[in-house]
Amino acid sequence: MKKLTMSMGLLLAAPVVFAGNLDVVSVGPGVGCDYATIQEGIDNSNEISLHVTNTQIFRENLELSGLSDLNIVGGFDNCSDAESGVAGVNGYTIISGDLDDDGVGEAAVMQIEGEGNISLRNFQIVEGLEEFSPFGHNGGGLSLLNYEGGLNLDSMYIANNQGHVGGGISINGGDVELEINDNVLIVGNLATQNGGGIWCRGSNEIIFKDNAIESGVAVNTSQVDGGGVYLMSDCSLSMSQGRFQPLDGDFRGIAKNKANRHGGGVYMASGAQLALVGNNNSVVNVSDNIADDDAQDGGDGGGIYATGENTLISASNVYIGNNTAVLGGGVRLGEAAVLFMARTSKQCWNQKHCNLFSFNVAGAAGAIYAENESGFLVTGAVFEDNRAQIATTVFVNSESIGVLGSSVVSHNGRGGINGFADLALMGADDGSILRLGFNTITDNDVFTSVISAGSTQPVELQLVGNIIHNDENDIPVATLADNTVATSNCMILHELNSLNGTDLTSEDPLFVNPELRDYHLQEDSPAIDRCSTDDSGNLTDMDHEAYGWDDPFATGEAPMTADIGADETYISDVIFKNSFEELL
Repeated sequence: MKKLTMSMGLLLAAPVVFAGNLDVVSVGPGVGCDYATIQEGIDNSNEISLHVTNTQIFRENLELSGLSDLNIVGGFDNCSDAESGVAGVNGYTIISGDLDDDGVGEAAVMQIEGEGNISLRNFQIVEGLEEFSPFGHNGGGLSLLNYEGGLNLDSMYIANNQGHVGGGISINGGDVELEINDNVLIVGNLATQNGGGIWCRGSNEIIFKDNAIESGVAVNTSQVDGGGVYLMSDCSLSMSQGRFQPLDGDFRGIAKNKANRHGGGVYMASGAQLALVGNNNSVVNVSDNIADDDAQDGGDGGGIYATGENTLISASNVYIGNNTAVLGGGVRLGEAAVLFMARTSKQCWNQKHCNLFSFNVAGAAGAIYAENESGFLVTGAVFEDNRAQIATTVFVNSESIGVLGSSVVSHNGRGGINGFADLALMGADDGSILRLGFNTITDNDVFTSVISAGSTQPVELQLVGNIIHNDENDIPVATLADNTVATSNCMILHELNSLNGTDLTSEDPLFVNPELRDYHLQEDSPAIDRCSTDDSGNLTDMDHEAYGWDDPFATGEAPMTADIGADETYISDVIFKNSFEELL
């Protein structure tokens, strides 16, 4: 089995504080300890705090069943300190599922059934091995089967385990609330089928708590689907912390996972729910993941693969980057799955890149691929440096719907060099609908057109309030099949021959500093106060400001007070221009 080493600095424990009046039982070798093995402590105690020393590797295949109300804490230097609650210098205890130390585990490190509330802190869970069982445990590290209750993890390192499903953690049925706190790393695990890091089936919840700043699911591998995480049958996972820079040894978020087939980072199906909602100070990342790692099965969804009715991704303050797949480098949606992404406040982890798709690559759709009656609604996002053979950013296919609003799409494609054709920026095919409203689409380098739409089935293209402008690019704005139904209104375009519509112009939009990718509007931009506020709907712009501010120095009159593009400029308002009030 593969080995993975890392610095354990993140797992140094803080002083242990215990709630209530639980009895304390110590586990460790030598005189003064209540039990010599962890299993003995579990079998002979309940409603207690089980404190385990760190002076040896505990080679056990633990089993918890029946009623288990246990607070199990590792990392104590000796049993005297364990009983008095004095944290050890090393801060963790190793539990290995490899009983005879021959490099091959005998069973899962910890099998959990029954009901209760279990808390685990300051442990390394390593070298578990669980092969296929039709009615039993299939996870390598922590394997939960029809468990009813809570499991709380804090300062844990779950690594180098192998399972049939769920190399690190497997949750099969039951009613589980898994709470993951700070310094919990699920790293370097292997699933011979699905879910290299985590596998979950049933109406269970996996919650990365707000304090889980240094936690993540990373460098796991699945030989089929879900390199990092596999969610199915209404299981849900929520995460609010992560990282942006891909530093060596930084395993936060959902990163660097691989699947031989679909869902390098996450695979989700049949009503699974994924909530990636960062905060003003931290982004949630799904990054550096790979689908189709063995280059044989046509793997899709490098970051996330979502399929099935009621399967839902909701995201804000999120970074989806450096993911690789055949279809949908960042996200693949199918079979009625849905993605909702929006900027929800003016303050964000990064003011210019609150929701960011960057450096994703694929055969089709570098960022988002939607097919088979699926759909996405993405607003307030930035798409940069994505590449693909076909559609460097988004593609909707086979009766799907894609809606993109108040987003900046720039610097995608490299003109078909270095192994990618970069045939178009966006695409729609086979009875699908693509709606683009109040976006700034500029400085992209694709080979055939900005938008490609059409097939044997009618395609609907709805465009309003967009800037589509490439100064040094003579490609058409759109290439449309004869049966494409296209409506275009109130836009600034770099050419006027490929689209018919109303209020279309080819003026220079006058961005503040396009060389530095600052696509706010200058005060004399022709985009100001050009569109009907009704057309902008309930959108907010890329700074989370309302469309429709009537600039007193612009010529537009109500209802023509919405600016074209992703920026509703307040530059003539000395108080509110471009979120200035947030800096006071």
